[in-house]
Amino acid sequence: MTDTTLDAVVSENDLMAQRRAKLETLRSDGNAFPNDFRRNAVAKELHAMYGDEDNETLQEKRARVSVAGRMMLCRVMGK
Repeated sequence: MTDTTLDAVVSENDLMAQRRAKLETLRSDGNAFPNDFRRNAVAKELHAMYGDEDNETLQEKRARVSVAGRMMLCRVMGK
């Protein structure tokens, strides 16, 4: 092996060791982005239940709901 090839192998081994150390740190810290969110309402049902209510009535009811979904943007012209 030449010196450049040997250096490349050594630096690759160092890189892999660093990646493994980072992985162990991430695993020990737990899940940074947990996916245990649970919804208890669907937007369609909320519209059916509260669609005709005015703002004051909704403020008095103080219903606590959890909804999930994606926010979408529809562009009229290009990006």
